Amino acid sequence: MSAEALAKEARHHTDTPTYRHTVVPFSYLCFMPHLSKILIIFGVLLILAALVFWLASDRLSWFGHLPGDIRVEKENFRFYFPITTMIILSLVLTLIIWIVRKLF
Repeated sequence: MSAEALAKEARHHTDTPTYRHTVVPFSYLCFMPHLSKILIIFGVLLILAALVFWLASDRLSWFGHLPGDIRVEKENFRFYFPITTMIILSLVLTLIIWIVRKLF
């Protein structure tokens, strides 16, 4: 093959997208070895949160019954949308994550 033909073929291969060889960003490669540890930590935290809610359920009876939580009850239908509770939970979790990121 001539040099022109090789250059044309090389241009053709770079112009068409290829999906066989996807380039993975370096940050993902650094994160992957620790993924199992992170998943285990999140699982343990989820179990601890469930235990806290289970053991303190009598003291947390207000949780989910705040003003602003939407509740519709009819004969054969119940709809419950705890929007105020979810907003407060979102704010608390955002604050916790912000504090953890600042400390570490």
